[in-house]
Amino acid sequence: MKRAFPLISIVFLAAFTLGICITDVSAATSQPDFIRTANYFLRAGTDLKPSDFPLLSRYRLLIIPMEAQSYNRDFFEYARRVNPSIIILAYVPCRSINILDLNDGAQIRQRLKNGIQPDWYLKDSKGKQVSAWPGTLPVNITTGWSSYLPQYIHDTIYSTGLWDGIFYDEFQDDMTYLNHGDIDLNLDGTPDDRAASMRA
Repeated sequence: MKRAFPLISIVFLAAFTLGICITDVSAATSQPDFIRTANYFLRAGTDLKPSDFPLLSRYRLLIIPMEAQSYNRDFFEYARRVNPSIIILAYVPCRSINILDLNDGAQIRQRLKNGIQPDWYLKDSKGKQVSAWPGTLPVNITTGWSSYLPQYIHDTIYSTGLWDGIFYDEFQDDMTYLNHGDIDLNLDGTPDDRAASMRA
């Protein structure tokens, strides 16, 4: 496995709400690069319409699904033409894969899923795959997934030159978000402590 290329990640942005404008981008400031507006717009394909381009392009920071590079390439050109200072990040879940959205134009998620080894999925002490949310498969981030995902994202997403960085979602230091009492991270057949298992 090649060493993963370092990618930009943002740990937490508290003020994101779909379509909300935080403040006026034209306000005077002594720091021209200070981010005053942001949008967490998790729509791509036919849900990201040309009629949305003018509004979305006004934001200083925009997070959109990684599939937009296949479905909505014209948006990137438009946004950077009307707003050269815009920062566009690709939204990437880091601890699960959405199996309902595998058939994007370039098969981005399907190829990501194809590279997952069977023992990388999150399982219980009986070896049964754990479910966290309908339509998603949670992965065990203590496995080879932690190297595979950033390398895949670098090679498939970041290297296209369309993005300014990557927004990794789903960060948490334990497994208490799962409504499942039996998690076996090290696959030793014994349930692990969900509240402490991911902490250093």
